[in-house]
Amino acid sequence: MKKLGRFLYLHGRTIYYILAVVVGVVCGLLIANDRLSIGGAALAVILTALVPFFVMNLIAISSYSKPLVDALDVERDPYPLLEESEYLLTKTKKGLPYLTNIINYSAGLIETGQFEKALAVLQAVDFSKVPKAPPQSMLAYYINLCSACNEMGQKDQASAYYSKALASFAMIKNEAVKKQMKSTITVHTIEEHLRNEDYKEADKVLASFIPSTGRQTIDAEMLRAKVHIGLGEPEKAKEHLTFVIENGNKLNVVTQAKEILSSL
Repeated sequence: MKKLGRFLYLHGRTIYYILAVVVGVVCGLLIANDRLSIGGAALAVILTALVPFFVMNLIAISSYSKPLVDALDVERDPYPLLEESEYLLTKTKKGLPYLTNIINYSAGLIETGQFEKALAVLQAVDFSKVPKAPPQSMLAYYINLCSACNEMGQKDQASAYYSKALASFAMIKNEAVKKQMKSTITVHTIEEHLRNEDYKEADKVLASFIPSTGRQTIDAEMLRAKVHIGLGEPEKAKEHLTFVIENGNKLNVVTQAKEILSSL
């Protein structure tokens, strides 16, 4: 099923266009010969082109895209997304799929501790190949840049990308999408407070933060540990670091938590 999902992810749109053209030509010939009404032609297009398109999308998402995202967000394992997005980048060279695969690949790199490589990949994006990227995609792009710079200690750059992420977030018109991305922005708002050594404000935001995924739960615990360290409360930080180590699975943050814990 995974192979079918991958195939439809890569080629579903092309299949749809071919179906639509073939059905359109056939319907046009039938209408010209008074063998089909315009209403019948519209119904034929819906049944033979649009319905298969939605079915193909459903299969691609349920059997291919969603398991990759769930591996990272639910199981805290970034390697399936990293490996698959690296493969997909050999197949997609332009448009939104290209940018989406760049975002996923860089997320996998960040979550496995390959920060310099992630930054290089993101900064090399050719936006002439993605002329109409939606704001939610640009938000994810800037968030990954922010994360990579933050982990490399480039605080000013990280803050600049955080500001661009906020601007992209404000441009999202779809309220459902905006609500979905809100928790991501909140995590990086907390990070921004930490970069500014405003630990009390970071703690205040964390107090009302509700993670939307298992990965964000781990991120939140790591942020709480950093806040307590900043406030001079190492014993409280140890509890959160231990949680990260025990539950972070294959995320790079587990390695970071171990290093911090051993230094306390």
